[in-house]
Amino acid sequence: MRTSHIVLSSLLALSFSACTATIEKEGITPLEKNTKVTQKQEKTRLVSSLSSSTYFEDLDPNNAQQSFHPEIEYLEVLLSYKIPENPSSMLLLLNYYIATNQQVRGIDFFERILKRYQYQMSDMTHSNVLAAYAVLRATYANDVALGIRIPWVLNTFTLLDEAKELSHDENPIVHWSAGLIYAQMPFFFFKHDEAIKELTWRVDRPESEPLPGFYREVYHYLSKLYEKSGETEKVQAFLVKSGYEDYEPKSLFMDWITSTNKDGPSFAPEPWMEEIVKDKVYSMHGFGFSDIHFIISEDKTKLIAIDAGMQPFTPKKHMSF
Repeated sequence: MRTSHIVLSSLLALSFSACTATIEKEGITPLEKNTKVTQKQEKTRLVSSLSSSTYFEDLDPNNAQQSFHPEIEYLEVLLSYKIPENPSSMLLLLNYYIATNQQVRGIDFFERILKRYQYQMSDMTHSNVLAAYAVLRATYANDVALGIRIPWVLNTFTLLDEAKELSHDENPIVHWSAGLIYAQMPFFFFKHDEAIKELTWRVDRPESEPLPGFYREVYHYLSKLYEKSGETEKVQAFLVKSGYEDYEPKSLFMDWITSTNKDGPSFAPEPWMEEIVKDKVYSMHGFGFSDIHFIISEDKTKLIAIDAGMQPFTPKKHMSF
């Protein structure tokens, strides 16, 4: 189940009582701030490798029939010792959990991280983990028992509020998580405007993209949100930026490689130009699978194209850009 599957039933009769974001994981002792984690080795025949840290060895013990995914196991072992400041590996693990329908395992893993390393994470890293944990909870909400589904969602909102507070509302990953989650909430949660605000915050800061394709879902859901409010021009503009004109995404992070029925495959859904040397050298990106470079002659009468692309119409598009 991916993020776009977050659709909750209208359970208006249920209580909207306040929920807390406290993580209670029995049997796990939090590490003190400066305590060093001892590495554990596992030997298989002649090879020794790092094994899961204490309190992570029995992760998901009741799911012996679950498919094996080496990427998940590798990242779980790595992150069981420490969540790094750079969020890339954590975000990749989040994507693997969602793409393989292993949200239960992911929720369990992040709850252990939040309990075990609560005193060792910086506020920014802590907010990253809370944001990822919130996305996993949101993508699993449809599988939660009806009687606790709305409290489950409200608790997820509380996690996002806590993440914002920890990061002083300046963490791009938190805004991304909140925007995607709010964008898919039923109307009675009144999150439409807040979703646009969160996602627009991301659009205004393109330099903060932590992984290739991170913005695609932002553009994708802004298009859907503006469709609900009937703003046609914005719908089409953000749909083009997302690269999802002809298909729906099947994963959370799809990279920028895209394909349309009209133009075929490309490294980016929307082309752009970069001036390398003022008035002389230019690079064009987002046309097919080539980055084309142009050099203008000294007398401005000749144009040299380097790596002109894969299709005859490609350089023509570049020159008219």
